[in-house]
Amino acid sequence: MIVVEIPLEDVLIDVENKPDLGKVSEEEAILSLTQAYDFLPAPLSVTIEDGMATISSPAESNRFTPTSVGTTKTGWILTAT
Repeated sequence: MIVVEIPLEDVLIDVENKPDLGKVSEEEAILSLTQAYDFLPAPLSVTIEDGMATISSPAESNRFTPTSVGTTKTGWILTAT
């Protein structure tokens, strides 16, 4: 399973426009994140809770080897199993 957790304020989808996903509807933020992370194996799940986006894929991938990267409160987390 691949799981990426990132605060909405740290999400960088479009370098030129720099949209603030914390200021759009949850549905719009989820759509933007789903499109941005569509390189992950399907099916992709995106949820938002308390300003934190969680992007996950149940598929295994040999592209990711770490079991944990980042921080839990102020940064992002990447886990893969």
